[in-house]
Amino acid sequence: MRKKGIALLFRNAADRALLSSALGEMGLRALCPQGPFDLEGIGAVLVEEGLARALEEEIRSWKAEAAARFSFLPVIVFVSQAASPGRWLSAGFDDVLAMPVSRDLLKIRVESWLRLAEETTGRFRDLVESSAVGFYRTTPEGRIVYANPALVKLLGFSSFSELAERDLEKEGFAPESPRSRFKEFLENHGVVSAFESVWLKKDGEKVFVLESARAVRNAAGRVLYYEGTVQDITPLRQHQERLSKIGAFGRRLVLARSVEEVAQAVVEAARDILGMEDCGIFLIDGEEVVLVAHSLEPPPGPSSFPLRSERGIVAAVARTGEAVSLPDVRRDPRFIPGTRPSLSELCVPLKVGGRVIGALNLQSPELEAFGPEEMSLAEALADVAAIAMENARLFSEVKGAQEELARRAAQRKKLLDQVVAAFSAAMGLKDPYTARHQERVAKLACAIAEELGLPPERVEGLRVAALLHDVGKVLAVPGEILSKPGKLADYEMALIRPHPDVGYELLRNVEFPWPVGEIVRQHHERLDGSGYPRGLRDDEIILEARILGVADVVEAISSHRPYRPALGVERALEEIRDEGRYDREVAQACLRVFSRGFSFG
Repeated sequence: MRKKGIALLFRNAADRALLSSALGEMGLRALCPQGPFDLEGIGAVLVEEGLARALEEEIRSWKAEAAARFSFLPVIVFVSQAASPGRWLSAGFDDVLAMPVSRDLLKIRVESWLRLAEETTGRFRDLVESSAVGFYRTTPEGRIVYANPALVKLLGFSSFSELAERDLEKEGFAPESPRSRFKEFLENHGVVSAFESVWLKKDGEKVFVLESARAVRNAAGRVLYYEGTVQDITPLRQHQERLSKIGAFGRRLVLARSVEEVAQAVVEAARDILGMEDCGIFLIDGEEVVLVAHSLEPPPGPSSFPLRSERGIVAAVARTGEAVSLPDVRRDPRFIPGTRPSLSELCVPLKVGGRVIGALNLQSPELEAFGPEEMSLAEALADVAAIAMENARLFSEVKGAQEELARRAAQRKKLLDQVVAAFSAAMGLKDPYTARHQERVAKLACAIAEELGLPPERVEGLRVAALLHDVGKVLAVPGEILSKPGKLADYEMALIRPHPDVGYELLRNVEFPWPVGEIVRQHHERLDGSGYPRGLRDDEIILEARILGVADVVEAISSHRPYRPALGVERALEEIRDEGRYDREVAQACLRVFSRGFSFG
């Protein structure tokens, strides 16, 4: 390959001759172009100060063009002895020499820059070509002018030439992530950083990427091409989507009626969401850990383990509450083989409020099948399963109470009181704060109802509803969220908001002589339709629910909450003066009750 020449941009013929002679002695070709020239054959540019000033933007564009080819073009400016080199160095030129210059100095500087250019070009190209991160250059019109091997492989093509046939204006981007969105952002801002896009592989499969790119322009400001790097975040997005599916699955389990129903749904979710064929749910029963559900029939392993057994991964996890991951089960003497080949195992505990109730066990016929991602997903599924099972257990207890009420109709009133007490006690055990809140709300709600002149039987129905109005929250929402000392995240609020419906489902089949379930269901509705869960308005909300809503708000604002200190009664009463949201007559009755010295006690 022919050696590159040195471009001499000097108007003075004598200067050109002297420099040409000196370069010739170094074995270098001197080029003295009089018009446009091909940068491919230029290894460096030597330019006099006057022409450097006149051609400054054009010379910069030469350097940019060289960089686009992964090359480095050194530019040395020759100035007078009195001139300052700082002006040119700060403008992006590489070196400054004062005229006249000795041949020895010229030789040292030119050869040094040529060697640096050669080494830099090679290192940069090798770096890009061998990088695991995708690198590209594309034109605004959609032509792919460069893609490194990592990007070619990511998109499923056999070669760059095959990828280069793709017209990015017509293909290559998912419908929800058009290239026009990327171009518009880049045109407006010049650069993009961590820009999320959805590309399409050769076979049409989606790949989620994170781009950082810039628009490279010529001296006139026109975009020559887009240059950027691409990071494949598809595994991360898939992990996030799986976590989202697990969260949605957990919300669907809120109304499950039995532990067995929950357990079976969980092993099916492990198969459908996590892709795990061999999954079992075990619960602690006295001194044993018992299999409740399995994704395979018949189950390939033991149906129970002694809790204190030295063998069995499930027993160890249930006993210690610590997850265990075995990349190779043959190396752990605790592993008990089953009827199905298994080479790796992941077992995570099922916990409710720190109390271990069982274990979720996954096995695979492959070695090292469970990494950090699988551990994270399994723990998320186990958390959902434990909460749902505890809810189902409590629901079964409530159902048992309902059946007892039906069988002993003669003792209906007494049994109804027992149900209320059982709910209150269960809630008190899980969340004493909310149980106390309900008692205080019941006291204020009854005082308001009496002030409005409601008959005793309706006041009693309101009292029962007030004592149970947050049962859906306590039994369906993890205690960690209820007692969180700060602002709740969106997904945590999403778990709390359905609690009126959950309470209604728990209570609707209890044969109260009052509409307790409906009062509980409506206590967060507001007259202007801004409440939840159904956005009811005005007379769609029964009177008892309007009274309970006012009492609930006043107690909540005036009392200490896990996430803030008490705001006081005056602030609470100011809130209920909002006639758009709260019943005016109910609010006025509440104000009168407090004016006569009402106290929560």
